[in-house]
Amino acid sequence: MNNIHRSVLLAVCALFGISSGAQAYGIGESIMRVSDLKLTDSAGAQYTNAKLLSSSSMAFASVFNSTSPGVGGGDWWRWSTFGDGWDPYEHCSIAGHLDCGPFYLNYFLPFDPQGYHFLPGVGYRNTDLRIKGDILYKPATPMNIDMRGDAATYGAEAYYGGVSLVQFDMTFKLASADRITLSFDADAFSKASNGGSGERLLDRATSQVKFEARLINKTTGVQIFYFAPEELNFLNAPLHGDSVMDPAAKSFSVSSSLLNTSDEYAFSFTQLTASYASTAPVPEPSGVAMLGAGIGLLAFVRRRSRKPAAP
Repeated sequence: MNNIHRSVLLAVCALFGISSGAQAYGIGESIMRVSDLKLTDSAGAQYTNAKLLSSSSMAFASVFNSTSPGVGGGDWWRWSTFGDGWDPYEHCSIAGHLDCGPFYLNYFLPFDPQGYHFLPGVGYRNTDLRIKGDILYKPATPMNIDMRGDAATYGAEAYYGGVSLVQFDMTFKLASADRITLSFDADAFSKASNGGSGERLLDRATSQVKFEARLINKTTGVQIFYFAPEELNFLNAPLHGDSVMDPAAKSFSVSSSLLNTSDEYAFSFTQLTASYASTAPVPEPSGVAMLGAGIGLLAFVRRRSRKPAAP
């Protein structure tokens, strides 16, 4: 576990090359709220007419800080797929060892200077996650998944990051031939701000949200559907100034072709929010290179998250 955090952190430090003493800021904020997520049959009822062969549920949340190289905080969790709610503790840290305060728990709305916000001009890293419902438990209940990942840095030699991720996998066989539909409501939000002063310093902030789902025929190896709507999959990385990406809340659904009773099927979905903020000296890599490296780093975090977690 610690090696995973250290590897991610070292990759980040190498990417941003942090130093210098001038002032700058980078702020990233990412939120995704998914509700009423369910699998239904061709009649519209929640799907239970299947033999479950295997399942796994995993959540990952971590915060990173490059002012102390190799140091980061966070946890892997496995939550039970047979329950009606799961609410791990929040990860939060503010520069100067200030208290985040209990009012930051389970708050999944954009920051507002008049309401929910961190202290202005102070670096922070923050993640939070809440899961309700269970699409496997009988009787099945729709799932609600709220998550956020936030980071901000003010000043030199600073890098903060916050990542929240949920991964769900199940393998099954049908008791009768049918079509399966995945449906859910979702609302995603991202804000990234880059600005500051100083001839030797540039700031960088990126924020990303992601949701993807797959259904695969394990017997034949054929992918039945891959679902990743653009409203829930984007990277926000302005070169300077503020950038808000706030697609309207929307209902989503995708249906399979007719599935048979002899083959094994595998269904999975991944949900991610991540933000990174840093101050870095010039010269910097090009904007395109920065975006590519940021995307690669997030993919690295997600791949590592798929490793089995300790019970």
